[in-house]
Amino acid sequence: IGDVFFSDFTFIDNKFKYDFDELVLQSRVNNNKRVVNVSSNDVIEGILIGNFDSIDILKQIYNAYNSRYTDFNRDKSDSEINFNFILKPKIAKFLSSNLIIGNNTFLSGKIISDFFELRFNSPQISINDYFLENFKLNIVNNKGEIKIDNINSPFFNGSSLILTSLFENDKTNFDIEFFSNENLNKIKISHFFNSKNQSIYELNELRFDYNNNTWFLDNSNFEEDNKLIFDKNSQELKLAIKTSAKQKIDFKYLDSENDFEFVSNFNNVDFSSIFPKPKNILYEGLVNGSIFLNKNNNIYFGNSNLTISNFLANKNLIGDAQLEINPSKNLDYYNIDLNILKDFNSTFSLNGNFKIESDDFPVDLEINTKNFDISPFSAIGENVLTNIQGLFNSSIQVTGTFKKPKMSGYIHALESSFDVPYLGIGFNFSDDPKFMIDNYDIVIDKFNIEDKDLKTVGVMDGKISHNRFKDWFLDFEINSNNLLALNTERKDNEYYYGS
Repeated sequence: IGDVFFSDFTFIDNKFKYDFDELVLQSRVNNNKRVVNVSSNDVIEGILIGNFDSIDILKQIYNAYNSRYTDFNRDKSDSEINFNFILKPKIAKFLSSNLIIGNNTFLSGKIISDFFELRFNSPQISINDYFLENFKLNIVNNKGEIKIDNINSPFFNGSSLILTSLFENDKTNFDIEFFSNENLNKIKISHFFNSKNQSIYELNELRFDYNNNTWFLDNSNFEEDNKLIFDKNSQELKLAIKTSAKQKIDFKYLDSENDFEFVSNFNNVDFSSIFPKPKNILYEGLVNGSIFLNKNNNIYFGNSNLTISNFLANKNLIGDAQLEINPSKNLDYYNIDLNILKDFNSTFSLNGNFKIESDDFPVDLEINTKNFDISPFSAIGENVLTNIQGLFNSSIQVTGTFKKPKMSGYIHALESSFDVPYLGIGFNFSDDPKFMIDNYDIVIDKFNIEDKDLKTVGVMDGKISHNRFKDWFLDFEINSNNLLALNTERKDNEYYYGS
């Protein structure tokens, strides 16, 4: 019983620091029930009523929701709570620095011995690169429903998602429907706990349109297949087989304290039908082969061999790709070799090694290119730089980890050029310059350029930066006493034009 007042307080996690205006907590007891009022302009507002020892609401919701399963081992508690909160965007940072929620987000519920109710509404939820618009959750006892207007992610975009759930016979059955590429997708999943208190999701039916390919679940195999199993120390996906016309993929996965295994086989799979489409670039090719990675008590096993035939980027031929992954002689890491051949010549190679750790993959790689044609990747410049042409000879070292790579080396550009549409000008690099690689910066060190039409010249100095090749940023200047800087007409842009 009492009041707690925080003013101008700061929350610090491992990476970030967050400042808040104020937070007021008032605790009272009324009719043998605790009443907690919370007030804050930028964190949370609302009320919590009940008999409880802790205000860890998320844990109580988790325990109460799962307590209906026979094999769920819950913490013993007789807590009964009733709550209603308005969540402000900053409260998301207490859960994850990458989580964002919109204004007017509401959380309410009621948990007693024989009744469970939970409601959560938010106009926007995003975490990492996943964005949900108008998220609505409603659960009353054994029935539940989730509605989401739009989903945007690196893997797929969808709309009008409806998830319904029904708990019966010690299982919760989920039916999911949503649209992608104007096609209706259907997924059926069952959830239960086994006698080992493992949480098991069983995939029963799948019809999923991805990159204009409709994939189906092959459930004609063993009863133990198509299951995702979680416990405190491991997660495992039993063998799952997906088919789309003549394409077939199977995969399984295990990650535990001492073991890691990933196995996948590809049979006549179109590259564009399974891999997320990078911004502005469509990759195509026929994928065949297998990946087998197995780490047991720091000993590496398994061999991988994968081919991508007729590998294309935006309809331009890159070549034929061959990937091999094999354990080292001492079985303490993997060697990787990726080569691309075009007209029987090696134009791209990636060689080196990597390890598997619990949260990332340490790498030590070298990338080399020889007369590698960059025109298929011209779209990466979007509308800022277009018609990028040239051949690259390069040597780049990549260390660090897969998630946080460190890069150094050079790119020697031959016969290279680019256009700047909003200036109406195309430029050539006249001296076949060498770009230096400094982590995520591509350094431009006083390169001579000339415009394609009048052959006027200038000097470019600065850098091009990127966020792991996803977002690109230009930071350079051009100095000249006589360089064509604008060559447009009024019809191109009525606010600035000329030459």
